[in-house]
Amino acid sequence: MNKILEIIQHDAIGDFIICNGLIRELVKKYIQEGYVKFVIRVKDWQKPTVSFMYRDLKEMEIQAHSEICNYTFDATIKINMSTGEQGLRSKNIFPKSVNWDATFYAGYDIDFTKRWSSFKCDRDLNREEELYKKLNPDNLPFIFIHNKYTLVKTEKIRKDLFVIDLTEGHTDNIFDYLTLLEKAEEIHACDSCIVHLVESYPNVGKKLFYHNYPSRSSGMHWTPLKVWYEPG
Repeated sequence: MNKILEIIQHDAIGDFIICNGLIRELVKKYIQEGYVKFVIRVKDWQKPTVSFMYRDLKEMEIQAHSEICNYTFDATIKINMSTGEQGLRSKNIFPKSVNWDATFYAGYDIDFTKRWSSFKCDRDLNREEELYKKLNPDNLPFIFIHNKYTLVKTEKIRKDLFVIDLTEGHTDNIFDYLTLLEKAEEIHACDSCIVHLVESYPNVGKKLFYHNYPSRSSGMHWTPLKVWYEPG
């Protein structure tokens, strides 16, 4: 009998990026336990990005919620900030010194350094270049902004460069922005998929600015490897 594992995950694109290394570690573990297929259910609009991220794993299937799921799962694991493996750790309380992104990995006793060392998503430079030429056809020096929830303090951004603002409709795959992020003179973003995308690729991001949520205390509540400056 083929054993099939369902993976239920926080359903934000940034969380999918953060957990890429974790899921790859879990897939290796459960393959050794006889599982042959892994299924992640996502929102319809997320499917192109998440499918692209795991396109190298033949055992992985990404399904949109709108699609009928005909599988009978032999086990289900839940990846979020409070629930551990198969619900057995739902009462876990992590110390305040542990950032929220690290709790994903802590729930499975997987070293958080795997967030980077096991991360994998091969770039498609043709797709990236197509989007770059679409949004910056004159190849101007530019600033990249992801103004999610209008949290980016635009009044604190320099005015002497062309601005590219991430908006819906340009592409259905967030990884297509990597060349733009790589070439931007500055990147301005809040806690969003863009900061976690930038953190996942060593050579992406020249000068980085982090715009915090007004309701949060100063500083970051996730784990950066790169230097992010306060705007202004």
